Amino acid sequence: MDQWYATDEGNVIYEEIEAELVVINLKSGCYYSLNDTASAIWRLVTGGHSLDQVSGLLAERFPSSADGMAGEVARIVSAFLREELLSPAGPPQAKEAPLPEGLAMPESFQAPVMTKHSDIQEMLQLDPIHEVTDLGWPDRK
Repeated sequence: MDQWYATDEGNVIYEEIEAELVVINLKSGCYYSLNDTASAIWRLVTGGHSLDQVSGLLAERFPSSADGMAGEVARIVSAFLREELLSPAGPPQAKEAPLPEGLAMPESFQAPVMTKHSDIQEMLQLDPIHEVTDLGWPDRK
């Protein structure tokens, strides 16, 4: 059975910064850097592609790595789920999701890697409206 996923737009944001995709979980305060392959998978999944579609697209692009592609895609998506960056969703309204605009595919297949960072966790979890002194953010009460 095919599966689709989506982000919790209120708690997860992501942006490409200097050719690196950075995903931030505002609820946990952790941020994640994704290598090229993980970035492509993230962009495809959040663009409305199912796991089977993502595996198929990557297998077409990297035929020499096609045998283990579904396992690699499932492994990194499981990591996204474990970190609460994605959650299960229903199929998109459109029958065929277009490729995300400006999708950068890696030159060669590398195992998808997500690196977790928690060095600014406390600052990301701060509520700048309710948890500050009269001095303002980032001074906590």
